[in-house]
Amino acid sequence: MRIVIFIIAFCFLATPGAFATGTAKPPTAAPATPKFSARAQLPKSPAAAKKKAKKRHHKRKYVAPPIDELSSESLPLELPVPIEVVEAIAKGDIDEATRTLRTEVPSSRSLYLLAEMKRILDHEKDKKPPKFEKHEFYQNLGIAYHNLFLFLKRNGMTNKEFYKEAIKFYKKAGKSRAYSEKYEAQLLTAALKAANGEVDEANKLFVGIDTSIITDNYRGYSYLATFYAAVGNEKETIEALKQAYAMNPDKIKLWVAICDDFASMRHEPEFVKMLSGWK
Repeated sequence: MRIVIFIIAFCFLATPGAFATGTAKPPTAAPATPKFSARAQLPKSPAAAKKKAKKRHHKRKYVAPPIDELSSESLPLELPVPIEVVEAIAKGDIDEATRTLRTEVPSSRSLYLLAEMKRILDHEKDKKPPKFEKHEFYQNLGIAYHNLFLFLKRNGMTNKEFYKEAIKFYKKAGKSRAYSEKYEAQLLTAALKAANGEVDEANKLFVGIDTSIITDNYRGYSYLATFYAAVGNEKETIEALKQAYAMNPDKIKLWVAICDDFASMRHEPEFVKMLSGWK
Protein backbone atom coordinates (compact mmCIF):
# COMPACT_ATOMS: atom_id res chain seq x y z
CA MET A 1 0.00 0.00 0.00
CA ARG A 2 2.75 2.47 0.91
CA ILE A 3 4.60 1.56 -2.27
CA VAL A 4 1.53 2.36 -4.42
CA ILE A 5 1.01 5.74 -2.69
CA PHE A 6 4.73 6.62 -3.16
CA ILE A 7 4.58 5.78 -6.90
CA ILE A 8 1.45 7.91 -7.41
CA ALA A 9 2.99 10.86 -5.54
CA PHE A 10 6.24 10.61 -7.55
CA CYS A 11 4.38 10.56 -10.87
CA PHE A 12 2.42 13.65 -9.87
CA LEU A 13 5.49 15.64 -8.79
CA ALA A 14 7.19 14.83 -12.09
CA THR A 15 4.56 16.76 -14.09
CA PRO A 16 5.59 20.23 -15.54
CA GLY A 17 2.84 21.98 -13.62
CA ALA A 18 4.22 20.79 -10.32
CA PHE A 19 7.77 22.00 -11.08
CA ALA A 20 6.47 25.35 -12.31
CA THR A 21 4.54 26.12 -9.17
CA GLY A 22 6.55 24.15 -6.63
CA THR A 23 3.31 22.90 -4.97
CA ALA A 24 1.56 19.53 -5.47
CA LYS A 25 -1.92 19.90 -6.92
CA PRO A 26 -4.43 17.35 -8.26
CA PRO A 27 -3.87 16.60 -11.96
CA THR A 28 -7.45 17.73 -12.74
CA ALA A 29 -6.99 21.20 -11.18
CA ALA A 30 -6.89 24.28 -13.47
CA PRO A 31 -3.36 25.51 -14.27
CA ALA A 32 -2.02 28.29 -12.09
CA THR A 33 -2.48 31.82 -13.44
CA PRO A 34 0.84 33.24 -14.69
CA LYS A 35 2.24 36.11 -12.66
CA PHE A 36 2.92 38.06 -15.84
CA SER A 37 0.29 39.46 -18.15
CA ALA A 38 -0.49 38.08 -21.58
CA ARG A 39 0.57 41.47 -23.03
CA ALA A 40 4.09 41.01 -21.70
CA GLN A 41 4.41 37.77 -23.67
CA LEU A 42 3.62 39.40 -27.03
CA PRO A 43 6.63 39.98 -29.28
CA LYS A 44 7.63 43.63 -29.62
CA SER A 45 7.00 45.33 -32.93
CA PRO A 46 10.09 46.19 -35.06
CA ALA A 47 9.40 49.91 -34.50
CA ALA A 48 9.31 49.48 -30.70
CA ALA A 49 12.48 47.39 -30.71
CA LYS A 50 14.24 49.98 -32.89
CA LYS A 51 13.11 52.81 -30.61
CA LYS A 52 14.41 50.98 -27.55
CA ALA A 53 17.73 50.25 -29.25
CA LYS A 54 18.02 53.92 -30.26
CA LYS A 55 17.35 54.96 -26.67
CA ARG A 56 20.13 52.68 -25.44
CA HIS A 57 22.37 54.04 -28.20
CA HIS A 58 21.97 57.65 -27.01
CA LYS A 59 23.00 56.72 -23.49
CA ARG A 60 26.55 56.12 -24.72
CA LYS A 61 27.83 59.65 -24.43
CA TYR A 62 31.20 60.68 -25.74
CA VAL A 63 33.50 62.26 -23.16
CA ALA A 64 36.05 64.57 -24.74
CA PRO A 65 39.72 64.08 -23.86
CA PRO A 66 41.41 66.98 -22.10
CA ILE A 67 43.16 69.25 -24.60
CA ASP A 68 46.38 68.89 -22.57
CA GLU A 69 46.55 65.24 -23.59
CA LEU A 70 47.32 66.32 -27.13
CA SER A 71 50.78 67.40 -26.06
CA SER A 72 51.42 64.58 -23.62
CA GLU A 73 54.83 63.03 -24.17
CA SER A 74 53.51 59.70 -22.91
CA LEU A 75 51.35 59.29 -26.03
CA PRO A 76 52.64 58.20 -29.42
CA LEU A 77 52.27 60.90 -32.04
CA GLU A 78 50.45 58.71 -34.52
CA LEU A 79 49.00 55.21 -34.75
CA PRO A 80 47.10 53.68 -37.70
CA VAL A 81 43.48 54.78 -37.76
CA PRO A 82 41.19 51.73 -38.22
CA ILE A 83 39.48 51.46 -41.59
CA GLU A 84 36.13 51.28 -39.75
CA VAL A 85 36.74 54.81 -38.48
CA VAL A 86 37.78 56.09 -41.90
CA GLU A 87 34.69 54.56 -43.54
CA ALA A 88 32.36 55.93 -40.86
CA ILE A 89 33.78 59.43 -41.37
CA ALA A 90 33.45 59.04 -45.15
CA LYS A 91 29.75 58.17 -44.68
CA GLY A 92 29.30 61.19 -42.44
CA ASP A 93 28.58 59.06 -39.38
CA ILE A 94 30.63 61.13 -36.94
CA ASP A 95 28.97 59.56 -33.91
CA GLU A 96 29.95 56.04 -34.96
CA ALA A 97 33.47 57.13 -35.91
CA THR A 98 33.88 58.76 -32.51
CA ARG A 99 32.73 55.72 -30.55
CA THR A 100 34.95 53.38 -32.56
CA LEU A 101 38.05 55.56 -32.32
CA ARG A 102 37.57 55.90 -28.56
CA THR A 103 38.09 52.13 -28.20
CA GLU A 104 41.53 52.29 -29.85
CA VAL A 105 44.87 52.88 -28.19
CA PRO A 106 45.13 56.69 -27.98
CA SER A 107 47.67 58.79 -29.83
CA SER A 108 48.04 62.53 -30.28
CA ARG A 109 46.62 62.21 -33.78
CA SER A 110 43.56 60.23 -32.68
CA LEU A 111 42.84 62.75 -29.92
CA TYR A 112 43.20 65.52 -32.48
CA LEU A 113 40.58 63.84 -34.67
CA LEU A 114 38.31 63.18 -31.70
CA ALA A 115 38.46 66.84 -30.68
CA GLU A 116 37.40 67.92 -34.17
CA MET A 117 34.56 65.40 -34.29
CA LYS A 118 33.39 66.42 -30.83
CA ARG A 119 33.17 70.03 -31.98
CA ILE A 120 30.84 68.93 -34.78
CA LEU A 121 28.72 66.73 -32.50
CA ASP A 122 28.41 69.51 -29.93
CA HIS A 123 27.17 71.88 -32.62
CA GLU A 124 24.55 69.35 -33.72
CA LYS A 125 23.16 69.36 -30.17
CA ASP A 126 23.32 73.12 -29.58
CA LYS A 127 23.56 75.25 -32.71
CA LYS A 128 23.58 78.61 -30.94
CA PRO A 129 27.03 80.28 -30.89
CA PRO A 130 28.20 82.30 -27.87
CA LYS A 131 26.93 85.86 -28.26
CA PHE A 132 30.33 87.55 -28.34
CA GLU A 133 32.35 84.73 -29.91
CA LYS A 134 30.53 84.10 -33.18
CA HIS A 135 33.61 84.48 -35.37
CA GLU A 136 35.69 82.01 -33.38
CA PHE A 137 32.75 79.62 -33.01
CA TYR A 138 31.98 79.47 -36.73
CA GLN A 139 35.61 79.48 -37.81
CA ASN A 140 36.49 76.58 -35.53
CA LEU A 141 33.52 74.63 -36.92
CA GLY A 142 34.75 75.35 -40.43
CA ILE A 143 38.22 74.15 -39.45
CA ALA A 144 36.75 70.94 -37.97
CA TYR A 145 34.99 70.07 -41.25
CA HIS A 146 38.04 71.25 -43.21
CA ASN A 147 40.31 68.90 -41.25
CA LEU A 148 38.00 65.92 -41.74
CA PHE A 149 37.92 66.71 -45.45
CA LEU A 150 41.74 66.65 -45.53
CA PHE A 151 41.82 63.46 -43.44
CA LEU A 152 39.64 61.66 -45.98
CA LYS A 153 41.63 63.06 -48.88
CA ARG A 154 44.81 61.63 -47.38
CA ASN A 155 43.03 58.26 -47.19
CA GLY A 156 41.88 58.42 -50.81
CA MET A 157 38.24 59.23 -49.95
CA THR A 158 36.00 62.27 -49.98
CA ASN A 159 32.83 63.66 -48.47
CA LYS A 160 31.38 66.63 -50.34
CA GLU A 161 29.19 67.57 -47.38
CA PHE A 162 32.27 68.30 -45.27
CA TYR A 163 33.49 70.68 -47.96
CA LYS A 164 30.10 72.43 -48.13
CA GLU A 165 29.81 72.70 -44.35
CA ALA A 166 33.33 74.14 -44.01
CA ILE A 167 32.65 76.76 -46.71
CA LYS A 168 29.34 77.65 -45.03
CA PHE A 169 30.90 78.22 -41.63
CA TYR A 170 33.88 80.12 -43.02
CA LYS A 171 31.38 82.42 -44.74
CA LYS A 172 29.61 83.02 -41.42
CA ALA A 173 32.94 83.61 -39.67
CA GLY A 174 33.85 86.15 -42.36
CA LYS A 175 30.90 88.38 -41.45
CA SER A 176 32.94 89.82 -38.61
CA ARG A 177 33.57 93.56 -38.66
CA ALA A 178 37.26 93.08 -37.87
CA TYR A 179 39.42 92.92 -40.99
CA SER A 180 41.81 90.44 -39.40
CA GLU A 181 38.93 88.02 -38.79
CA LYS A 182 37.51 88.55 -42.27
CA TYR A 183 40.90 87.79 -43.82
CA GLU A 184 41.41 84.68 -41.67
CA ALA A 185 38.10 83.21 -42.86
CA GLN A 186 38.89 84.18 -46.44
CA LEU A 187 42.35 82.62 -46.26
CA LEU A 188 41.00 79.35 -44.87
CA THR A 189 38.33 79.30 -47.59
CA ALA A 190 41.04 79.73 -50.22
CA ALA A 191 43.08 76.90 -48.67
CA LEU A 192 40.08 74.56 -48.70
CA LYS A 193 39.19 75.40 -52.28
CA ALA A 194 42.77 74.72 -53.36
CA ALA A 195 42.70 71.38 -51.54
CA ASN A 196 39.50 70.61 -53.46
CA GLY A 197 41.25 71.26 -56.76
CA GLU A 198 39.91 74.80 -57.26
CA VAL A 199 43.38 76.35 -57.38
CA ASP A 200 42.55 79.25 -59.71
CA GLU A 201 39.63 80.37 -57.58
CA ALA A 202 41.75 79.96 -54.45
CA ASN A 203 44.46 82.22 -55.87
CA LYS A 204 41.86 84.86 -56.79
CA LEU A 205 40.64 84.89 -53.18
CA PHE A 206 44.18 85.09 -51.88
CA VAL A 207 44.96 88.21 -53.94
CA GLY A 208 42.36 90.16 -51.96
CA ILE A 209 43.86 89.29 -48.56
CA ASP A 210 46.18 91.64 -46.69
CA THR A 211 48.32 89.00 -44.96
CA SER A 212 50.18 91.62 -42.89
CA ILE A 213 47.01 92.09 -40.82
CA ILE A 214 46.72 88.43 -39.80
CA THR A 215 50.38 87.48 -39.32
CA ASP A 216 50.91 89.10 -35.93
CA ASN A 217 50.40 85.70 -34.25
CA TYR A 218 51.23 82.06 -34.87
CA ARG A 219 47.69 81.17 -35.97
CA GLY A 220 47.83 83.59 -38.87
CA TYR A 221 51.09 82.08 -40.08
CA SER A 222 49.69 78.56 -39.67
CA TYR A 223 46.68 79.46 -41.85
CA LEU A 224 49.06 80.97 -44.38
CA ALA A 225 51.13 77.77 -44.39
CA THR A 226 47.95 75.74 -44.93
CA PHE A 227 47.09 77.80 -47.99
CA TYR A 228 50.58 77.58 -49.51
CA ALA A 229 50.63 73.83 -48.96
CA ALA A 230 47.24 73.45 -50.65
CA VAL A 231 48.43 75.29 -53.78
CA GLY A 232 51.72 73.32 -53.79
CA ASN A 233 54.10 76.16 -52.90
CA GLU A 234 56.64 74.33 -50.74
CA LYS A 235 59.03 77.25 -50.31
CA GLU A 236 56.39 79.63 -48.93
CA THR A 237 54.88 76.84 -46.83
CA ILE A 238 58.18 76.28 -45.08
CA GLU A 239 58.74 80.00 -44.57
CA ALA A 240 55.31 80.47 -43.01
CA LEU A 241 55.80 77.45 -40.74
CA LYS A 242 59.16 78.76 -39.57
CA GLN A 243 57.52 82.04 -38.57
CA ALA A 244 54.72 80.22 -36.75
CA TYR A 245 57.20 77.93 -35.00
CA ALA A 246 59.23 80.91 -33.77
CA MET A 247 56.11 82.30 -32.08
CA ASN A 248 54.80 79.05 -30.56
CA PRO A 249 57.22 76.14 -31.06
CA ASP A 250 55.43 73.49 -28.99
CA LYS A 251 52.00 73.86 -30.59
CA ILE A 252 53.28 74.21 -34.14
CA LYS A 253 55.62 71.23 -33.88
CA LEU A 254 52.80 69.01 -32.62
CA TRP A 255 50.25 70.32 -35.11
CA VAL A 256 52.51 69.78 -38.13
CA ALA A 257 53.26 66.24 -36.92
CA ILE A 258 49.63 65.12 -36.62
CA CYS A 259 47.61 67.20 -39.12
CA ASP A 260 46.90 66.39 -42.78
CA ASP A 261 47.55 69.85 -44.24
CA PHE A 262 51.09 68.97 -45.28
CA ALA A 263 50.62 65.36 -46.36
CA SER A 264 51.93 66.06 -49.87
CA MET A 265 55.18 67.54 -48.53
CA ARG A 266 56.11 65.17 -45.73
CA HIS A 267 58.79 63.43 -47.78
CA GLU A 268 60.19 66.50 -49.54
CA PRO A 269 63.89 67.03 -48.59
CA GLU A 270 63.51 70.69 -47.53
CA PHE A 271 60.40 69.98 -45.49
CA VAL A 272 62.07 67.05 -43.73
CA LYS A 273 65.12 69.21 -43.07
CA MET A 274 62.97 71.87 -41.44
CA LEU A 275 61.25 69.34 -39.17
CA SER A 276 64.55 67.75 -38.14
CA GLY A 277 65.79 71.16 -36.99
CA TRP A 278 62.85 71.63 -34.59
CA LYS A 279 63.70 70.58 -31.05
